[in-house]
Amino acid sequence: MAPIDAPAGFAEALAPAPRGLGAELMSTADQCLLAPYALDTGALGKVFGSILTHQVDYADLYFQYTRSEGWSLEEGIVKSGSFSIEQGVGVRAVTGEKTAFAYSDDISLPALEAAATATRAIARAGQQGS
Repeated sequence: MAPIDAPAGFAEALAPAPRGLGAELMSTADQCLLAPYALDTGALGKVFGSILTHQVDYADLYFQYTRSEGWSLEEGIVKSGSFSIEQGVGVRAVTGEKTAFAYSDDISLPALEAAATATRAIARAGQQGS
């Protein structure tokens, strides 16, 4: 199977703004959500490209990464502690009035590709059922 390129204009749309809040937000997203998982805008473009080649009108990716920790103190002594990480990526594809979703708690290119494939299959099944 030949590699699929990103849709026209995709890289420009994700490119950081020259200055200001947009550049700061994109930099934060890159540092926290993409770089640690060996992802970049080129990889995301290929995922979008693979989704949008299958009669899908619109698609988006939703990344989540939450880290929390808590401590319970009693009279200055640590009595308990907790730490958790919640992470994942959701893929949404819209075709006409139908919407398909897929999710993975693994943020990686293979997981993104699998979620994209599942979303396309759901969207295709919705088209056949109408």
